Amino acid sequence: WTQCPMINPIIADVKSIRIIIVFILGILVGRLFGITRYLDSTTTEPAVPSVPVIDFGSRTILQQPIGTRRNNNNNNNSVHMLYGLSGQEPSFFNEFYVSLKSVILNAPTDMPMSIHCLADERAYNKTLPEIADRIRLENLIARQPISIIVYNIESKGFGWKKVIERCTGHKTSKRHTMGTFFRLFAYDVLPPSVEHAIYLDTDAVIISNLQELWKYRNSSSMFQWGLDTRCAGFMMLNIRQMGINFWSLVNTTYPKDKPIPVLHKINDQQIFRNFDHHFPQHVSGVPPEWNNHKANNFHQLNGGMLLKNRPKMGMLHFNGHNKGGGTINVFEDDKRKEYSVVHYLAHHPWEWVGYMLQSQLPPGTRGYPVSLNFKVV
Repeated sequence: WTQCPMINPIIADVKSIRIIIVFILGILVGRLFGITRYLDSTTTEPAVPSVPVIDFGSRTILQQPIGTRRNNNNNNNSVHMLYGLSGQEPSFFNEFYVSLKSVILNAPTDMPMSIHCLADERAYNKTLPEIADRIRLENLIARQPISIIVYNIESKGFGWKKVIERCTGHKTSKRHTMGTFFRLFAYDVLPPSVEHAIYLDTDAVIISNLQELWKYRNSSSMFQWGLDTRCAGFMMLNIRQMGINFWSLVNTTYPKDKPIPVLHKINDQQIFRNFDHHFPQHVSGVPPEWNNHKANNFHQLNGGMLLKNRPKMGMLHFNGHNKGGGTINVFEDDKRKEYSVVHYLAHHPWEWVGYMLQSQLPPGTRGYPVSLNFKVV
């Protein structure tokens, strides 16, 4: 019966299906074995750091309560903001300009502000010819000095990537652009006088004055973020301390002597969370009004519930989903009245931003033109 022309194709199909099933099972078993070995390896005690560990004090003290332990030193009397820019995707830059607008509109009233943009070659080449016209730079006269500095860090990108791979044992995730990792090396670019910087993703916007958040920077923490959300899309970085021993500490927490699954790659947020897990005494929080991330279901709080949980609001981060055309489209999709301020930011003309800044000038003062500088490092 096996010679029957109608039976032979069926037998062949059954054999092919068996081969495919065995092949898939082999892959799954191998993957499970690799992941199990990786998970087992992460439970080992980290080695002693190769450099002296700074004593950052107790995390419990820093948390009780968030925001009451203020840093009153005056050695960093200018607010510093930080972005990472990569590639030339139009929707990404639409996000960036909306976010930048929110930062400028909420600039400190009594302190200068510097906005540092770390850009790869492609982002630098896109920003260079267009940013001045896009933000109507000639119209921006502020109450306090505001400077925008765009750094071309292309020459450093390869070396930074090698540091990540050497200290974590992982390749960098291609799901995220290399720009998301730039903040981890800000100490290698920013002036030595910069002690702290507020980092925000391009899909985050500021809706309250940044001078209020700046009061909560903590010199005894490596970085500060929402301790419950642990979202790296908005955080305060201790640039100076990160330059001293951030990577030496990271290096002690990842095993290097056991195989890691090929597809297990790493992103910036995983590095921060891993650091928080192993060194919680080095990390502290930000006030709740500066910890609002859409991916953490914050956006499900509507009406009275939203105001009950957030009677004060400092920022909004529209993360955690496919944004399509960028932040502007996200703002269009969020019709709830609580987000009307963000819709307003997305569509507020830059010409009006200039007038709003000038309307804040004290009587009899001429203000400070917003400066724009480009640097290749």
